[in-house]
Amino acid sequence: MASTANHDQNAKNGHHSRRKEQPKQRYVSAPFSKAEIPEHSQAFPTHFSHSGYLDIRYRKSKPWKRRYFVVNNNFLLCAATPHASKLEGVYPLEGSTIKSHHRNTSNMTFELFIRKHTLFFRAASPQQCGIWKDHIAKASKLKIKDVYRFLYTLG
Repeated sequence: MASTANHDQNAKNGHHSRRKEQPKQRYVSAPFSKAEIPEHSQAFPTHFSHSGYLDIRYRKSKPWKRRYFVVNNNFLLCAATPHASKLEGVYPLEGSTIKSHHRNTSNMTFELFIRKHTLFFRAASPQQCGIWKDHIAKASKLKIKDVYRFLYTLG
């Protein structure tokens, strides 16, 4: 009983006991099960085909940055976390191409060519890399008629 009172008193004074903290878990890429899907901020759509963390860099000489991505229709949306208040990037996937790398990275990296720009990605595992490439490849083949239903012919 005295030890809990002492612990409470130390907490009030700003002193913390010297407990061993658990190591932080590394973010795992999607797919998430329905129970594990993180709650998104309003920056992300409520319905999407795939989401999770990937490492990205814009040049081979730059360091990797961990970012949260969502594949929605034919766009790849990017933010620092699922709870970010605004998006860092929106990449149109229509007409983009993917190139895989198999050297020194055990199939965990790929390049995405969007118009005249190249983005470099790294997934958490070779399986996740394959899943991401499949979803991005499907999204890159979508056309406007696949995304929206047209009730009337215009013109």
